[in-house]
Amino acid sequence: MRALKWIGGTVLILFVLIALFFTFGLNLLKGPITRAVSDATDRELVIEGRLGPVWSWVHPRIRAEGVTFANADWGKADYLLSADAIEASISVFPLLTGRVVLPEVHLEGAELSLEQDADGRKNWILKQDPEEQKDESRLFIKLLTVDEGRLHWEDAWREHSFVADLSTDDTGIQFTGEGTYSGMPLKAKGHLGHVLALREESTPFPINGEIKIGDTAAT
Repeated sequence: MRALKWIGGTVLILFVLIALFFTFGLNLLKGPITRAVSDATDRELVIEGRLGPVWSWVHPRIRAEGVTFANADWGKADYLLSADAIEASISVFPLLTGRVVLPEVHLEGAELSLEQDADGRKNWILKQDPEEQKDESRLFIKLLTVDEGRLHWEDAWREHSFVADLSTDDTGIQFTGEGTYSGMPLKAKGHLGHVLALREESTPFPINGEIKIGDTAAT
């Protein structure tokens, strides 16, 4: 019983400290956080607005406003990612083992620019050394949702270009967009499953939509 009381007291103190940190300490860490990410990735991370907590009954939740993450030096777009706001909930106990588990990440007014140049370089690859990419990631996102998002896709190697407007609902993500495919005009619209469900190798991924490339159309 004494051991259980000590464990219970320790857990309670831990939650109190975490609550105090999320309430009062996050905005003070905005500078150190952006510098640490920028140093680790060689890409500038900027949080222009407030970094603070959002009330949640289940998991601690953080909101960052005015977020930009720099593109590769050779990229056309100004940023790899920009967002009016990013909210993320955090599971507490995995932090004790050094893992960051985010049950949900929500993007508001986000623009994601994915590019591949004529040499095959991809702007979303932050570390070009294959040996550095073998380490298992300590970050795991369970659900990604988007409100008024936009995706830019540029592939100079295959002559593909596409811009899509995105928004999520309970069952997945709605999209509509247009561009070019191997130099031919392309239009598409439809509904997909949740983006991160693509990681599930044993589960079919639902796609319902219409696409037209040149004079060829499919549903």
